[in-house]
Amino acid sequence: MKKVFLAAILFAFAQLAFAQVKFEALTFTPEFPKAGETVSFKYNKNLSPLIDEKKIDIIIYLLDGSEYKIREPKITQTGTVFSGSFKLEEKTKSFAFSFSADKEKEYQSQQRILCAGV
Repeated sequence: MKKVFLAAILFAFAQLAFAQVKFEALTFTPEFPKAGETVSFKYNKNLSPLIDEKKIDIIIYLLDGSEYKIREPKITQTGTVFSGSFKLEEKTKSFAFSFSADKEKEYQSQQRILCAGV
């Protein structure tokens, strides 16, 4: 009986370890980009803390391990969805998105910056 109880507890903890909160406001393609590729993205403000904002500024940080570069892609707005694209450099290891509206920055107010590995 103790073994069954222990197995159930271990199974529950294993499920918690793999559980992640899905952030649906941002999507990008390709899902697993490689250095040198162009990444297209869509950001739905209705699924984010910036729901009441009219204009959203988006900044991309390209990280290569020791340095980072900042990109401000051209943004197209269709309703509540902001979309654009940017090219990863050959040395890019990961990239991050920063979203802001006026003076409030989402990553500061929510302690969140959205990152992806290459």
